[in-house]
Amino acid sequence: MTPAEFEYLIRKTVTYLEFHSDDSAKELAAEWRKILAQMKQMKKKKVKMEAKLEGKILKPDEQK
Repeated sequence: MTPAEFEYLIRKTVTYLEFHSDDSAKELAAEWRKILAQMKQMKKKKVKMEAKLEGKILKPDEQK
């Protein structure tokens, strides 16, 4: 399963849980939303790190 597929599965699960009004469904949906938010932050961090690394790799070449 790819990360994108895993994220899609979580989103489907949250959508399903939103149709249930019991406390446990609400709690599970809230926890999965937290995980989705954390995944989003991790993606942003990864993109920033990759851009930073790419910049460091390109700079020595630019000096030549």
